[in-house]
Parts: sequence; C-alpha cells; structure tokens
Amino acid sequence: YKVFVHLYNDVNEPPVAQMDTRPGNGTLPPGNWLSGVLHDTITVDLSGVPAGQYQVAIGLYDPVTFERLEPTGGDEQERLFIGEVEIN
Repeated sequence: YKVFVHLYNDVNEPPVAQMDTRPGNGTLPPGNWLSGVLHDTITVDLSGVPAGQYQVAIGLYDPVTFERLEPTGGDEQERLFIGEVEIN
C-alpha cells in the first residue's frame, strides 16, 4: 500500500497539494507492520499553494488498482481528515 496526504481548499474538489509515498520507504510489507513501531514524516510541497485555510486528509491505497482502504471514521471517499493548516 501507499499513503497519501492531501491538502484541500474545498473537500469536494481535487486536492491543491499532495504527497504519495510507501510507509517506511517500502521497507516492510503491511502484514509485517507492528502497532506503534512504524513512524513516518511526510513532507508536502506547499510552494505553489496560495495563502488560506486548508483541510488535511490521509489514507492508504493499492498503487496497482488505486483502490483505497476504508479508514475507521473516514468519509465516503475513504480518506480521514486529520485537521486544518493555515498558509500565510
């Protein structure tokens, strides 16, 4: 699976910025993940994003089929909103 981080101006429109990456830089398949052991820092390039308030969503998907996993508490598009950021 790959992780996506999306930044939304409008949650009903495509993201204004995003980053997709393999958890742990692809070092372990998902079946070998241990709870609380794998931690990643994901950087999203915001250089072209205008100032404003944005919603941040995360999720996991299969990079072959693009099918998303359904997170607990996620929305109908299989993404989990984790907060807001303000860009000045």
